[in-house]
Amino acid sequence: SLFHMGDGQPWPGWHSAIKKAVARISSSDELDIALLCINGNDNLSHQQAVDLVEKVRPRAVIPMHYGMDPGNTVDPEIFVEEIEQRAPSQSFIIAKVGEKISYSNGGIL
Repeated sequence: SLFHMGDGQPWPGWHSAIKKAVARISSSDELDIALLCINGNDNLSHQQAVDLVEKVRPRAVIPMHYGMDPGNTVDPEIFVEEIEQRAPSQSFIIAKVGEKISYSNGGIL
């Protein structure tokens, strides 16, 4: 299963709501990949993204919303530092702008 956060902010009960949504589309509530904003503003910050990762525990995380809009970006290294400190066993991919990532059978190829 793949979860794309889109533009959004956390709300009360969001962790359990996401797990329930994943369970509706897959055979379990385990999430394969989470695509999460990290730029803050009207989206998740890098800290909020890691908060979600700690609760939902996807197999892999792909942060997004960096490196494109000069007025609304962050250095993805702040996400790397945060996740390595708080969830050191979590898999993640820092993609370059325009990089292709392939996903099949619950994993990134």
